[in-house]
Amino acid sequence: MALRQSLEQKQQQRLSQRQITLTRLIEASGDELNELIHKEIEENPALEIDGNDENDFSSDNRDEECDTDDLPEEVSIEEARERSETTREDVDFDSNADDWEPNDYNWEAANDRLEPTIPTTLSFRENLVFQVNFLNITEKENLIAKYIIGCLNDDGYLDSDSKSIANRLLINENVETTSAEVEQVLVQIVQKLDPAGIGARDLQECLLLQIRALLTPHDSPALHLAERIIQYHFELFTTKRFSQIIRKERVTQQDLEDALAVITNLNPKPGGGSEVNNQVTPDFIVTIENNEPVLSIANAYHPRLRVNREYEEMLAHLTSKRNAEAKKFIRDNIDKAKLFIELLPERERTMYLVMNEIIRYQKAYFLSGNPKDLRPMVLKDIGEKTHLDISTMSRVTSHRYALTPFGTILLKSLFSEGVGGESEEENVSALVVREELKELIESEDKKHPYTDERLAQLLKEKGFNISRRTVVKYREQLNIGNSNQRKTR
Repeated sequence: MALRQSLEQKQQQRLSQRQITLTRLIEASGDELNELIHKEIEENPALEIDGNDENDFSSDNRDEECDTDDLPEEVSIEEARERSETTREDVDFDSNADDWEPNDYNWEAANDRLEPTIPTTLSFRENLVFQVNFLNITEKENLIAKYIIGCLNDDGYLDSDSKSIANRLLINENVETTSAEVEQVLVQIVQKLDPAGIGARDLQECLLLQIRALLTPHDSPALHLAERIIQYHFELFTTKRFSQIIRKERVTQQDLEDALAVITNLNPKPGGGSEVNNQVTPDFIVTIENNEPVLSIANAYHPRLRVNREYEEMLAHLTSKRNAEAKKFIRDNIDKAKLFIELLPERERTMYLVMNEIIRYQKAYFLSGNPKDLRPMVLKDIGEKTHLDISTMSRVTSHRYALTPFGTILLKSLFSEGVGGESEEENVSALVVREELKELIESEDKKHPYTDERLAQLLKEKGFNISRRTVVKYREQLNIGNSNQRKTR
């Protein structure tokens, strides 16, 4: 065999540390963000809470010069690392898992309007059922999905197998189904609900579902490596035999660390671990002032952060070449702290930008609270206005809620394709058509209920040009029976 050397050009997209950190911050809810902040403070000795609220986020603009007289002449890497000791417990995944900003937006005034913020209690099971009701599925699939949700434990895992669920559906609900059909509903419907990881049978499947929910065709290699680690090397991962993973995957130590950073930020208990403590806290607040919707970010402000002055002074004092390693360690921590401080307001700006455009797009709905006023809207529509990519749009809107004068709404429920129009301009939201259909059925003569064909004609008279087949689909989504089932004597 002859050895040959060749050049190969490959195009590979790598996310910068800035992009990775911003993605983590955007995905985090208000409560999760506070946890992230405290975790970052614990892990990075160069980051601290600014005790003076009138100071800037960074210590770059301080008036007084640092006093370095008491600093030691030399600081070793060991001494520097000692300063970074934290009380953080290592995440232990065992295999048994018990130039954008609007000039007229007043952040301080917005913050005043948020006090106090009252969370809306909604158990994770109620949240899942709420999502199922908006899905384009059959009545039988809807029933099976809700039954599966009822079988989930408080951590969000499914302890029952598909066969036993099929048997219980027959006995308890008089629904005849097969284990294959239950499995299909579980995988294609329940496991695709928010939060990701719901409906998993074990920890491995739970983590895999969460990683795949984050993946897009152009995502970072770290995400793809994290997927392979959980799918093919889960035992090696749980037993922390990382050198074997590096050898099998032919990756570098840095590649592995990037992938592990992805995995350790996943949630091993997507159900929350407790039905009582699992509450929905709105991320956005929409109020009406002078007949105009006004947007506020819930919990927009968090503890002010700054770079640790002692750490900056230490860096300025290191001059010896033999302290190059310590100097690099300190500088890296300072740079990471500055990036984190910079990205916190960027997170709020991105969220505000997206939600503000959603409100503009659906202004009539937010003023009236009537689902009939909803316009057809997909992520692409908002992305084109905000100049954000679809993956960012998805992260901003996923499992997020808005508190409005007419209740707390799930943002995803506002998105639907346009149907029923002769042209794109005449299209209406599928949610509007379903609402009209529901009203027609509620007002019908129960002794002579409308057939699906008649419902299609009545909707056409109202300007909704949809077929009988579409009527059947929407009727089943609303859990409404056919004319024979609705007929009363």
